[in-house]
Amino acid sequence: MAALQLMDRSWQEMSTIRLPEDSGAEEDAEVVVEEDSDGCELSALLHGGWPGDAQVVVGASVVSLHRAVIQGAPFPELREIESGVVSGSPALFHAASWAYGCEGRASRVALRAALLEACETGAAADAKVGGIPAHKAILAVRSEYFAAVFKRGDVVVAVEQQTDRDVIRKILRYAYTLHREELEALVEAVFVPDETHAEPRPVRAAYALDQLLLVEARDAVVERLAVDVDVATAAPLLAVATRLGSGRLTRACLTLLTSRTGLEDAKRADPVLFDDLVPPDLRRTIDVLRRMADTNPVGRGQLTDAREAIGMLREALDMQLDRLAAAELRRDQLRRRGEDDASVRSLLDARRLRLDYLHDYVETHEALLFGKKEINPSPAAAVADDDWCYEWRPISQNSIPPGLDVRLVFDGSRSARIPPVWTLKLYFPAPSTAVFRRKVGQTTTVADVLADVLAEMNLQHPGFLATSNAIPVLVDRGNQVLTADRNFDPILWKHRDALTLQWRPYFQ
Repeated sequence: MAALQLMDRSWQEMSTIRLPEDSGAEEDAEVVVEEDSDGCELSALLHGGWPGDAQVVVGASVVSLHRAVIQGAPFPELREIESGVVSGSPALFHAASWAYGCEGRASRVALRAALLEACETGAAADAKVGGIPAHKAILAVRSEYFAAVFKRGDVVVAVEQQTDRDVIRKILRYAYTLHREELEALVEAVFVPDETHAEPRPVRAAYALDQLLLVEARDAVVERLAVDVDVATAAPLLAVATRLGSGRLTRACLTLLTSRTGLEDAKRADPVLFDDLVPPDLRRTIDVLRRMADTNPVGRGQLTDAREAIGMLREALDMQLDRLAAAELRRDQLRRRGEDDASVRSLLDARRLRLDYLHDYVETHEALLFGKKEINPSPAAAVADDDWCYEWRPISQNSIPPGLDVRLVFDGSRSARIPPVWTLKLYFPAPSTAVFRRKVGQTTTVADVLADVLAEMNLQHPGFLATSNAIPVLVDRGNQVLTADRNFDPILWKHRDALTLQWRPYFQ
């Protein structure tokens, strides 16, 4: 019921409303998860994720062995296998599975310790990363970048941005285990102050992690950068965010720059660097977003994303136009019944003026943010007025019919479609004065709707249909009765407000 009550609220009201918590008596069953936060596993490597130094065959099962892993396992029989294919016993198969962390918490804890030791000592290393000995098999199953480099035969991996050797070692420790403690140690090491390079250490580390496709670690560093954004770093980090494609860091920088004094403060902090890193078109976008935050008719509040801001305004406009169209239809029906009300007319006229202003506001600021190309796509590629359908189509119109789903495409252009499910609203003819609403879609038939009309009418006025010798029919704008097998196609959607319910005698 709470969700239904939101339908008649404005965008600004709905943005502040939260539905109540479910007060059901039943509580979620407790889920018990085995504690294995101290370990890691290499099941992908055991089962052929990278060619092994040897293989163990037990019946139809085959597992791969890698010296980098089994050298630290507490199973002498495994360490004695150096190469080739070995026909082993179930006990040997179990030992291999244990060595790769696939036999419970104790095996995962032991594997993590063995991997960290292998990373530190470099024993049996067959590659180098940033000048540090490493093991191809382990890194190949941890990162697609390492797998691609090693598959083409390279054994030396250069790390970008002159990353410090101690940071590279922390990166390798994390890559070996993918464990949260190694990740936390890496992030802490990255944010130790360093004055020896022009590029800050966290930025160099983020670039290196991005190169190595260690995404979780890169995102952890970027998150810390985003939290630490200030006036002096907003412009440089915005350039970093662009290179990394980080929406999180971009929003953090723009949040500061679009604040009331953020842009001017960032310019004063380092005018030369600001001019180098923040291009004129981005500065213009920031200025527009700042003005919109104070002037947009939907609601005040800081805006940091141009597409999101325009999308919010478009959605609010479409929603309010839809509600206005329904109110105007109801007013016209009352007028035909002789129940016209001057105060209602005045209220709806005032609302129409406000929505005209909102429409002009959206169009103006969309032009400022995206330019003419995005506002008016080529008519040849866009959909014509009468071609609205249930699939997404590019929009050529500056004004589109209310009720469509609208979305912003990545390049700033817009697409629209008829919603897959939409609400058909009809007014019962006398003796009922109720409103009939039903969710319909492309596969809904007129017969489906009329069946629900009959059921609703029988509830409201029992016996009316039997005594009146009448059945309901759905009539279009030309007063033509729609056939029962007619689907709610795009034509009916377009003329949905002109559809009416009528009673017709059985014999017609």
